[in-house]
Amino acid sequence: MGYKWGVGFDIQAGIEYIFKSGITISVTPRGQWNWLNVTGVENSYGMDVLSQLGVNIGVGYKFGK
Repeated sequence: MGYKWGVGFDIQAGIEYIFKSGITISVTPRGQWNWLNVTGVENSYGMDVLSQLGVNIGVGYKFGK
């Protein structure tokens, strides 16, 4: 299966907290949507919509001041 063209976007907005010890915690909800024009597929309307929703969670350490 091939795609002639595709259009998409990704939205993210998150928060990060830095503790006095330098440890960081972040949480970022995100959503991604893509519209793809499909070629060579029988019984297709010509468009596929792919979407993803999720949450990124991070733990880190901040070196230095």
